[in-house]
Amino acid sequence: MSKVILVTGSNTLTGRKLIEKLLSQDYSVVTPIPGKDNEQPETGTRNLTVLNWNRGSWFSTKTLVREIQRIHGYLDAAFIINHHTPERISLDEVQSSNVENLLDNSVKSYVALVRELVSMPFRSGTDERFMGMVIPYRSGGGPGPLDALADGAYKGFASSVVKSSFPGWWNCGFVNNSVDTEGFAESVIDNWNKLPAKLQGCWFSYAEGKRPFRGSGIVNSIK
Repeated sequence: MSKVILVTGSNTLTGRKLIEKLLSQDYSVVTPIPGKDNEQPETGTRNLTVLNWNRGSWFSTKTLVREIQRIHGYLDAAFIINHHTPERISLDEVQSSNVENLLDNSVKSYVALVRELVSMPFRSGTDERFMGMVIPYRSGGGPGPLDALADGAYKGFASSVVKSSFPGWWNCGFVNNSVDTEGFAESVIDNWNKLPAKLQGCWFSYAEGKRPFRGSGIVNSIK
């Protein structure tokens, strides 16, 4: 029976690469997309389940997790990707509605989802579930004020989740500082499969740098 993996952030390149590589290895992948109706979107892919998720609604988040349990019966791993879409709004253009929308979609959604996931019943005799908080590579210039707020909120919350001890869960974080999104996705999956002891409760960093005697390349570190 294939493992069931939840991957958020399918609107990001990192999310799409993770989904693509997990599917190619015959894992069953569940990914939520923005939506409010209860109909399950058709994917045309045998082991891919797409579910609607209103990120600003706690009830929708509860429904999302219940649907995963109803369809698959269990969940083996979750990759919670910072899927905030940059708005590039200058400070003098910010309205209260912009802030409220950001809090709903880029703050409350993460809190609600992790809360529901760690509340899922744990099946005795099975391995711990895996939770990876994922910070994708950000291209372009510095973030605007709202983007910086969203990123800071995610990083702060993710750091707390990574350090937490939820019964039945194995937590860690991943941050990508390289344009090599494909290599990053492969490293994320590889670390999940191997579960190195020193990664638990820590962050895996994927970055370009200098390697001793081998010149420039990807340098991985755990801290």
